[in-house]
Amino acid sequence: MFAYGTKGASSGLHAGYNHQLDNLIVGIETDISASATEGAGHSTTNMLHSTTIDWMSTIRLRLGFASKNTLFYITGGTAMGHVKTTNRIPTAIADYANHSEWKLGWTIGGGIEQALTPKMSLKLGYRYIDLGKVSHNNSSIVMAEKTKFDNHTVRAGISFKF
Repeated sequence: MFAYGTKGASSGLHAGYNHQLDNLIVGIETDISASATEGAGHSTTNMLHSTTIDWMSTIRLRLGFASKNTLFYITGGTAMGHVKTTNRIPTAIADYANHSEWKLGWTIGGGIEQALTPKMSLKLGYRYIDLGKVSHNNSSIVMAEKTKFDNHTVRAGISFKF
């Protein structure tokens, strides 16, 4: 059994469209981020397992409430990410399992956005992404594993309106 977490930073771009109805904001957003999220751990039998999430992208609906120059919002939708896992016996020369693929999942979050000018705002938010699981089977050492790919992120950004 492996029990470890991943850490890292990411940076990327986002784009979207919002429509305002009095104080209610409805919109759609998309983003793509390069990520350096990774982690590794040893099992109870000393097997080494490592995980990397190197790209993430989402398409989300956004619902918010505007008060003066401040927007409070929730968001949710579809997520996609490129994930990698490597399994190795520490004394072995080669890995006994490598897995690399694009995974489709879901995301939910919320945040606050503060308008600085009519064309620029700062935002701070939280987002959870769940990209599902990957199963690994290694018949040579009679081992089956599952890796869960999820991500909790605190995000800060600047938005420019056109």
